[in-house]
Amino acid sequence: MRTQLPIRSITFLLLSVYTVISLASCEKSEINDKIDKALEVNLLKSAVKYNDVLAKRESGTDQSFSIEGLKREGDVLKISVKGGCSSDAFKIIWDGYIMFSYPGQVRLLLNHESKNSGCSTTDNFVVVVNLTKILGTHNPSGFIFHIANGSIKQDKSLNPNGVVSSN
Repeated sequence: MRTQLPIRSITFLLLSVYTVISLASCEKSEINDKIDKALEVNLLKSAVKYNDVLAKRESGTDQSFSIEGLKREGDVLKISVKGGCSSDAFKIIWDGYIMFSYPGQVRLLLNHESKNSGCSTTDNFVVVVNLTKILGTHNPSGFIFHIANGSIKQDKSLNPNGVVSSN
């Protein structure tokens, strides 16, 4: 009988330690999800900002732009836009999630962040995104990239075969 008591105690102790470690790791993940992380000059990883800009776009802005086209060239995504001040004024916000379905999917939001109120509505720009900053070593050609317009309700998707669809 004496040998069973220590085994139960050890099992209970190990289970308790495992539970505490599991809970602590979940808390860290939630905290890290709320921290904005600049991956490049024009690429921000932020679930909070992604959702905030997406919610605010319903009203539209006086600096709206339109997504005219999407093209993937190797590890680079090129977003053609009409309107705005310059290609440097556009920022891509990634929600931080990669959906490893088949095909895989990534959600991005294109936002215009210029403080200049006199931007053109007719000028054309190309915004370039380095996809290795998002996907690491995964091949971008196997993913669907969903691009949301941060100024108006306009969503486009670039499929693995290069076809662009509007959502």
